[in-house]
Amino acid sequence: MSKLPFKDFFGNDISLVPVPKSSPIKHGTLWVPHRMVQALCRLNLGKELNCLRRIQAVPKSATSKPSERPTAKRHYETISVQDVLNQPKAILLVDDVITRGATFIGSASRLHDVFPDIPIRAFAILRTVSNPSEFTKIESPIVGKIDLMGDQTFRYP
Repeated sequence: MSKLPFKDFFGNDISLVPVPKSSPIKHGTLWVPHRMVQALCRLNLGKELNCLRRIQAVPKSATSKPSERPTAKRHYETISVQDVLNQPKAILLVDDVITRGATFIGSASRLHDVFPDIPIRAFAILRTVSNPSEFTKIESPIVGKIDLMGDQTFRYP
C-alpha cells in the first residue's frame, strides 16, 4: 500500500462515510459504497460512519445525459446527515464511481455543515474518462481535485 498516492487517506482515525445512492435506500437494496466501506473496515483502513441519507431521489448520474445530471446543489438539497454520537477526527467519503464529482461535493458540503472543522476527503474505485486518448490502463491510481464553479463541478484529472 505504500506505493499508492492516497495511502494517507486511510487509517484508524478516519471515519469512512458511504455516499448515498441516487434514491432513498430500500431494505435489501444493493448499496455498493456501503459494501466498500464494510470491506475497508475489515482491512482496518478506517471505521464506518454511516450518517448520510438520501431523502429525495435524483437522476442517476451514470445513466443521465451530462446536461441532466444533478448538480452539487441538488445533491446537497436531497441529502441529510443522521445523528452522529462521536465527533469524527477526519472523514473519507467513499463511492464506487466518480463522474464529475457533484455527488461528492454535495455530500461533503452537507457534512461540512455539521462538522465544519473536520477534514473531508473523497475516494472512488473508478473514475470516468471522457477522452479515449487519456485512457492508458485499467489501474491508474491518482489524487485529484474537484472544483465547484457556479452550478458546475469540474474534476482534475
